[in-house]
Amino acid sequence: MQKVGALWLKEGEKGKFMAGELDVGILGKVSLMVFKNNKKEKTEQPDYLIYLPGESREGEQNEQTDEGFF
Repeated sequence: MQKVGALWLKEGEKGKFMAGELDVGILGKVSLMVFKNNKKEKTEQPDYLIYLPGESREGEQNEQTDEGFF
């Protein structure tokens, strides 16, 4: 197996989340943040959501109501 990134557990204003980076090869390293999906209602919806730092989480409700696909 080849390591492609790493995550660190962090504590924020609204609870715990993970932050880290993913090495996407020729494109270089991409920072990301992972939050637990606290609004999950169906098994088809994801347990965790991945965001790029600085991106708004306002669209989170729409992503979760679309059967887990976004």
